[in-house]
Amino acid sequence: MTWISRPSRKSKQATKIKTFEDENVGLAVEQATVVIPDGTAIINSDGTASHVDISSEQVGIIQSRVTKDSRGLATSDAIMTHNHPGNNGFSPNDATFAAGTEMSELRAVGDHTMFSRDPNRVPSPIEGKHIYRMTAPTTKNYPAGQSMDASFHSATKRLSPKYNKLVKSGKISRWDAEAEINHATLKSMAKRWKFGYSRTIIREDGTIVSDGVGL
Repeated sequence: MTWISRPSRKSKQATKIKTFEDENVGLAVEQATVVIPDGTAIINSDGTASHVDISSEQVGIIQSRVTKDSRGLATSDAIMTHNHPGNNGFSPNDATFAAGTEMSELRAVGDHTMFSRDPNRVPSPIEGKHIYRMTAPTTKNYPAGQSMDASFHSATKRLSPKYNKLVKSGKISRWDAEAEINHATLKSMAKRWKFGYSRTIIREDGTIVSDGVGL
């Protein structure tokens, strides 16, 4: 069964991305691809269990796709997607990468189901396969990478105590707390910097739950 949400438009770019995500969601190492509107993958990169490297040369390729509209908003028409074996959401590096390349959309997919198999665990409200999306701001450009990084760490520090208390009280697991802290951090950043962000959870029974900002 293919589980990734259907592309909102039947384009070659959306179809290529969906195929990649369906094929790579369960891999134990990260894989990344960058796709342009005609469906061509201009970058493919293999990584490790925790990260995938994009070289400075590859960053240059993505940045070469950036154009500015009449308002001066800069956006690359490329979309990057990658799998997250640990099913964490976007990392600080992901956020700063999106900002630095003016990426029109950055995506990540992962499977949280693997962390819900222990019968002694607290039941997971976010069990399922996850799709994370960041889309470029539509009213102003992304801030500098340093600002994105500082914003990420500041929001995480501010939001963590709430979820840490839930872990201590036995209401949620540590795995779920880390995922929820990350999700709350990205929503906070999206509101501040006016970019789009969403997390979609697809449960085994087919139920879809989506939450975010600006999408």
